Amino acid sequence: MTTDPALAHPLRGLYGITPEWDDTARLIAAVEAAARGGLRAVQLRRKLAEPAKRLEQARALRAACDRLDLLLIINDDWRLAIEAGADGVHLGRGDGDIAQARQAGGPALLIGASCYAEPGLARAALAAGADHVAFGAVFDSPTKPAAVHAPLSCLTEARGLRRPGTWRAGRCIRAIRR
Repeated sequence: MTTDPALAHPLRGLYGITPEWDDTARLIAAVEAAARGGLRAVQLRRKLAEPAKRLEQARALRAACDRLDLLLIINDDWRLAIEAGADGVHLGRGDGDIAQARQAGGPALLIGASCYAEPGLARAALAAGADHVAFGAVFDSPTKPAAVHAPLSCLTEARGLRRPGTWRAGRCIRAIRR
């Protein structure tokens, strides 16, 4: 058993983020395929969907994730995460107060926070109750062309946090090989 919290963290491994699809069956099929390829957690990221559709998909993904032994993370909305029985929530700037999400979700709710390229945001998020922090995008991504760029040098400072972290690499496998 490791004593390094970053290595023992439940989000260790491949973490997928859903596309903006309304077709729930297609979404579930894609998650199933990704799980066969090693996916360990999936984030429901629906920026444009109506609240009822987000809840429908969150519940459908909850059932699929239970069957597939995956963690389910909801993007932006801790209330939806709690209502759908998700394992966690990922909060970015303006998505809600981390301390409030922690209080409402209790210790079992995994809370992640976007920190862009700012280790200071990471320290504040962890102090407020976040379990892990995310930096990036490290490489350009066609799915998020306006994303804040986090240079690899940011990793050195973030490692000093001694807490779990993720890096958004974008969807370009060639870039990840760098």
